[in-house]
Amino acid sequence: MKKILSIFLIYIIFSSMFVNYISYAEDNKKAMPIVNSESVYMVNTDSETVIYEKNANKKISPASLVKIMTAILTIENIEDLQNTKIESKGYIYDEFVNINISNADIKRGEIITVEDLLYALVLQSAGEAASILADYVGQGDIDKFVSMMNDKAKELGAVNTSFKNPHGLDNKDQYTTAKDMYIISKYAMNNVMFNKIATTNRYEMKATNKHEKPRYVVHTNLMIDKNRGGKYYYSYARGIKTGTTDKAGRNLISTASKNGYNYMLITMGAPMYDSNGKKFSDNYAFIDGINLYNWAFDNFIFKKIVSKNAVVDEIKLKLSFKRNHILLSSKEDFYYLIDKNIDIDKIEKKIEKPNFIKAPIKVDDIIGKVVFYYEGNQLGEVDLISTEDISKNIILEWFNIIDTILSYSVVQIILIITIFYFIFLFVKKKNLKKYKRIK
Repeated sequence: MKKILSIFLIYIIFSSMFVNYISYAEDNKKAMPIVNSESVYMVNTDSETVIYEKNANKKISPASLVKIMTAILTIENIEDLQNTKIESKGYIYDEFVNINISNADIKRGEIITVEDLLYALVLQSAGEAASILADYVGQGDIDKFVSMMNDKAKELGAVNTSFKNPHGLDNKDQYTTAKDMYIISKYAMNNVMFNKIATTNRYEMKATNKHEKPRYVVHTNLMIDKNRGGKYYYSYARGIKTGTTDKAGRNLISTASKNGYNYMLITMGAPMYDSNGKKFSDNYAFIDGINLYNWAFDNFIFKKIVSKNAVVDEIKLKLSFKRNHILLSSKEDFYYLIDKNIDIDKIEKKIEKPNFIKAPIKVDDIIGKVVFYYEGNQLGEVDLISTEDISKNIILEWFNIIDTILSYSVVQIILIITIFYFIFLFVKKKNLKKYKRIK
């Protein structure tokens, strides 16, 4: 009976331990939202800290995210965007026959400014605008423009990207990654004109030879539109670009700012259909965006890991009567974006410095560095500097020279003496010749 009771008690204890572990795991999962998108890359742009990634280097179809590159190349290659007008060529539309593609109702032979084409391209994701611009910048050769797109991607470091067209229609050889799209989008958003376009909700295109009245294009990112966004409206969001095809799923690149914290988020491959092929009523790209931004704003803060001039370590000092060691301090403040629930004392530091230094030393001389780690991941590093001026003692220097010489082997000492002897003879002989010439 006692044996059975003991077994029962052990079972109860282990069961309760297991239940606590599961509960703890579930609590942690609540902090991190469910992410539906196939590939994600989220960066705090204040510090360039990647706070979340999922399949960030997986090659995936970009859909209309391609148009970010189309736009930036147009802006960089056409000087006067407002006054340069382009006539849309008829052949451009042949590619889109019987294809459901986003458009801005730009007609064959329509003469339209580059500026209006750019707004149609980025806001309404107009496919014909992409090809019209590519044809113009490529001097009548869209393939040439596509080569420019690939060259630019390589130049920026987006090495896992391949463009095959300027508009984003699916092509088996056209792909990118969430990380590469961050690289491209970050570059684009640093361009004042692109930034202005990509963060505009609604734009009025001017009347043309094919449209007697102005018409409007609107941004396809519902997160940034209070009037049209509904449950997807997110007041902290801005820009940038959506991209959707049946193959790619739903892609979204956006930014958000709150309380001085700024993020860029790339989500790609959010599902459009369930396992039975029925289209979801919800847009999971927008849902992922809202949930991830809320998670980031609620959980991450900048914490000061070390203060400027804080004493971090010391180092052995030679050739000084004044000190046998010197204190090392942090050259600057070091902040890191980190989960606010993490205990800062759990951050490890590794000091990298020589075994000793020799005087003279000047205050603020860089002596080494301190590298910070959390759970094996490097957070960053700060230079360590001297905290005072230390002069060199001549007597100690001579003792050091003698000590260094005595540390050599007998053969090395003989070799040094021999070298000095021949130098002495050479100098003496040279001076003797000079003396004879003077006489």
